[in-house]
Amino acid sequence: QAGIPPEPTDQDAVSAGESKVASKARGKRSPIPPHVRRIDVFLELPEDQRNCPCCNQSMTEIGEQVSEQIDIIPMQFVVTRFHRKRYACGHRDHKPAIAPRPPQVLPKSNATNAFLAMLMTMKYVDGLPLARIENIFERMGLKVPRVTQARWMIQSAEQLKPLAELLWKVQLEADHLLMDETTVQVLKEKGRDPTTKSYMWAQRGGPGGKTVVRFTYDPSRSGDVPARLLKNWKGYLMTDGYGGYNQIGGKDGIELMACWVHARRKFMDAIKLYPKNKKGRAHEIVALFAELYAVEKVNRSTPMNKSHTGG
Repeated sequence: QAGIPPEPTDQDAVSAGESKVASKARGKRSPIPPHVRRIDVFLELPEDQRNCPCCNQSMTEIGEQVSEQIDIIPMQFVVTRFHRKRYACGHRDHKPAIAPRPPQVLPKSNATNAFLAMLMTMKYVDGLPLARIENIFERMGLKVPRVTQARWMIQSAEQLKPLAELLWKVQLEADHLLMDETTVQVLKEKGRDPTTKSYMWAQRGGPGGKTVVRFTYDPSRSGDVPARLLKNWKGYLMTDGYGGYNQIGGKDGIELMACWVHARRKFMDAIKLYPKNKKGRAHEIVALFAELYAVEKVNRSTPMNKSHTGG
């Protein structure tokens, strides 16, 4: 798939004809990041142990030893209660005034914006099915049926569509994009068998410091899909070798770029066919890829390019 991080390479791997992953050296554990909130627990020496065992004199405090452990506060549900003050005058024909509620994505539901955001993250970032999320919530003492969760997801998507379109517009301001498609199964899609393959098309890119990732569902893998999604866009498009992108690659102003990872993989397969201790053109090509990756690594480490990663 386009945009996959480069496979590890070094000169030894090229010579041997196989990738070599160095074992991570054991050493000091990484420090806990400073942004994690600290809770201090002060431990005192019992009074009956504060006398010196040799002279029986009372010892004086001279400092402390500090150590840290990672702890966690388990997820917990709370209920936010909105007390909306109402005001009225003495005239019966005057309508009372009431304090407005804070802006909500789904104002008629009993889910806050934060709860919806967490639910979306669990499903679409962590990949948890709604049925599993329902079980997690129920284990914590709150029943949130998966049907309700699904309805919230659909309604939230409708409400957030203007924001998604704005992000897409920002993405298309870039002159280079990554694009790939992957299969997805839809269980109850009208007119289609549950075992029929559908596709999720992913686009990644955007102007400096504004990387956007966009997912678009389509039942087809046809080249018409990227042509529709990138209509009127011009720039450099990185994809894998799938022929469905050739249609858009033939348009004026769009140049297809091949994925290094996919190209290198074929040469690595060729290296495996060489006799032991014998080198050939495939080894030379893989060595050139290693040089390209070194240049890319330096470029990616610069501040203005940290948001742009790709193959």
